[in-house]
Amino acid sequence: MQTRLRPRGREMKYSVLFATFLCAAGALSQNSKPEQRPYRGPLCLAGFCLEKSPLPSEKKLIEQYGPGTRIGESRCYAVPEQQAYVHFGVEHNLPGEIVTVFVSDVPNCMIRVPLATPNAPFPTFETKEGIRIGDSYEKVVKIYGQPSSTRPGADGLFEMVPYSRERRGTPFGETALVYDGPSDELIQGKIYLRKGRVAAIYISCSE
Repeated sequence: MQTRLRPRGREMKYSVLFATFLCAAGALSQNSKPEQRPYRGPLCLAGFCLEKSPLPSEKKLIEQYGPGTRIGESRCYAVPEQQAYVHFGVEHNLPGEIVTVFVSDVPNCMIRVPLATPNAPFPTFETKEGIRIGDSYEKVVKIYGQPSSTRPGADGLFEMVPYSRERRGTPFGETALVYDGPSDELIQGKIYLRKGRVAAIYISCSE
């Protein structure tokens, strides 16, 4: 994985403002009529929304739910009461702001020790529109429409989640329904299907 250099001083200020604008741009389209929406996928998971500025705070996440298990720029939690695993990612040019949320029914942060559990219960990990793990493909398409593309389940996994390269195959499902925003925005949603049922949900406004 390539190392990214952190911008300094004024350059960092403008980088943060620019990236925040791109993350929040999806909110503008969500307020327009459905036929004008360039992005139709999910923007929120369990109340963590990537549709407007300010983005969810990593500091507030830690204060409410504990530090989790930190791996690189991600904080990972096991959520046994929901039979789920979740990780929150931050971006180097948006320090302290959550730009990715990923929930799945199998571990998505591969480490050799048990993952931390939250200090307080998380809200149900479902999208604002009511999609959660276990829902059917038909329900997903009814709510969000046809995806921008359909990809193999293993597509881009290592770039998206910090799981072990030794874990091969399709841990989050055979198929990924990809919902892309416009080329000038960074918003994206992926819904992973295993045997026709939702096994994982990913939302991101990160490059």
